[in-house]
Order: sequence, then structure tokens, then C-alpha cells
Amino acid sequence: MSAVNKSKPAHPYINLMVVFVKDAPEITRLDETTYNNYVKMKFNNLADIQLRKQVEKTFANNITTEATMINRSSDYFTVGDEFDYATFLRKVKESGAEGIIVVNNTSRSSSTNYTTYGANTDVSYSVAEQAPSAVFLCYLLDLESKVPVWMSQADVSGNVYADYNTLTNSLARNVSGKLKKEGYIYVEIKDVPIVYTNATPVN
Repeated sequence: MSAVNKSKPAHPYINLMVVFVKDAPEITRLDETTYNNYVKMKFNNLADIQLRKQVEKTFANNITTEATMINRSSDYFTVGDEFDYATFLRKVKESGAEGIIVVNNTSRSSSTNYTTYGANTDVSYSVAEQAPSAVFLCYLLDLESKVPVWMSQADVSGNVYADYNTLTNSLARNVSGKLKKEGYIYVEIKDVPIVYTNATPVN
């Protein structure tokens, strides 16, 4: 994973929402034009419901701590419904989120590996097995400025036993580790200033 620290927030985030899209271009600002062209009716479409559930689940499981909450967009935006830009922002804010993690899956592929069994015997055979891979662009967007404060690019691959859930779980672990290391999210409840403790989520 290659990550870029764009800017640091005034304090680490205690509440974030995960939004999943596919095949969007690079995001420099989540303004109304970007939302309408690349997010609207794509982050909650029916076609990608299974992928979205996997991404949201793995990010929630890997990033949520006693000091940081991850909201799943599917809990706030009904699949197949259309939400304009103002409504989208309002509902994100109502969830308590201070920022948005946009996970953009830009490519998906698989490679074929051949394993030969029974080599050097009278009976040998080869079995073709598929190993998946995917490329993700991830952005941590500040909800007030609407611009990325952190971003990353990751080529994630698995062995023949891996599935898409395995790939997204690996991605989420890496993103979580980077955000904690660079101070974008709190790691422990003792790190949270007293002014935020009333809003601190509980697992």
C-alpha cells in the first residue's frame, strides 16, 4: 500500500462513515459535481450490494475501537433510492460522522495458477486454480472541508483459497494500521479528550 498524508485534522476522528464505489476516477474534492457524477446512485446501487456489504463489514470490524466508530452507509441509505447532495451530507452528519472513508474499487481480476499432481509418475495431471486480485483507491475525506486529508492506493492479491472478502479484509487491516499510526483516528479511549467522551461509541 502507498499512502499519502495530505493534512492533519485538528484532532483525530472519533466517528467515520464508510462509502463504497466502483470504477470512479480519482477524487480531489467531494463537491456536488463529484457526488452527482461518481457517487450518487453508485454507492447504494443494487448491482454492487454484496461487494458493499463485504467492504463495510471488514472496515467496521478492523477500524472500530473503543475510541473510534465506523458507520456503514447501508445503515443510513436505502439500496436503490436516490439521494441528492444536500440530503447525502445531512444524513452523514446526522450519523455523527466527522469524515468519510471512500473505498473505490478500480479494478478486479484473477490469475490462473496450474498445479501438477503426480509428477514423475505414470499418471499426472494439472489443475487450474484462480487467484483473485483487486486495486483500491481509499480516501479519508473531512466532512467540513470535503477534501481528502489522507489517501492510499493498494494492489491486493490472494492465493487460490482467497475470495473478495479476504481481499477487502487485508485492505481494511492496512488502512486501519496506517490511520492509527499517522494519528487520524484514536486508538484507545484514554487518548480521547474529555470533551469528546460523551460521544464515544461503545463496541
